[in-house]
Amino acid sequence: MVIKSNLQIFFKNILYVFIPMGIVYLAILVFLYNFITSSAQDVMNLINQISSLVGEQVDVGSESVVAYLNSVLQQINFHGSVADVLIQLFDGSFLKNAINGLLELLFENFDGAQGDINNLVNQTVNNLVRNLTVNLVLILLSIPVSSLLTSMAIRRSSARKTLPQKIISYIVKPITFVFYTAIVFFFGALWSPSIFITLFIILILNSYVSLFQAYVIYNDRHIKFREIVTLKNALFFFLSDVIIFAIVVLLVILFYLLFNVLYALILAIPFFIYTTNILSVGTEAYVYSKTRHKVELEKKQA
Repeated sequence: MVIKSNLQIFFKNILYVFIPMGIVYLAILVFLYNFITSSAQDVMNLINQISSLVGEQVDVGSESVVAYLNSVLQQINFHGSVADVLIQLFDGSFLKNAINGLLELLFENFDGAQGDINNLVNQTVNNLVRNLTVNLVLILLSIPVSSLLTSMAIRRSSARKTLPQKIISYIVKPITFVFYTAIVFFFGALWSPSIFITLFIILILNSYVSLFQAYVIYNDRHIKFREIVTLKNALFFFLSDVIIFAIVVLLVILFYLLFNVLYALILAIPFFIYTTNILSVGTEAYVYSKTRHKVELEKKQA
């Protein structure tokens, strides 16, 4: 019953995955476009400054320039991990070498004013890294925003809360999170391999505590404590969480095998945002539905 309930919530609300998908993808498109246009403007300003400095005019749209830019892009391993790509882009030496190569291609008197040109190039590289940092942070900020909106949508359809229930939830959940984290770090500090055992135990304990929290938040004396908060239900919730995560992981792996790691990551981000919110609301939706069902039965019997 518990596993069925959790899986039903997962598939019933599956369309809500488009909330984080739309927000995160839009953020990537907007801020990536912003980074590209601002970077292109920085490079054009650099070229204009050097043109005035060395007294040469250049044709930035020539075929050789396009070919050179393609060769620079090919140096970035987009098929590797995203972390490797970001490390390469944040590497000032990579950007500086790419710009210097472009300038050498454009200007015959490039070596004649090397000192002044180096200062201009360094300034441009700093601007590029700063622009990349700002836009990357804005993209990352879209993740918690999309998570919040996804959570609101899921709870609206599966586990509504009154204001007092929301207040209780906001107080209890951070306390338990800090408690779990402290336990993991404490035992991990005593014996590092124990962190895996501790995490496993805490995942089951979390299911039990989540049932207790959901009972406190939603129960209004229509249903008994021992009907909800049991070790059996906690184990079933833990198992259903594992099944749901396995479904998402297999889907991401399939995308990785069919395409590459970048496509897999782009799919994984919205799906994991959706899944973590489903798992967090699973116990609440279960208690909410049980309570509402009991209330309806009492009304019919009255």
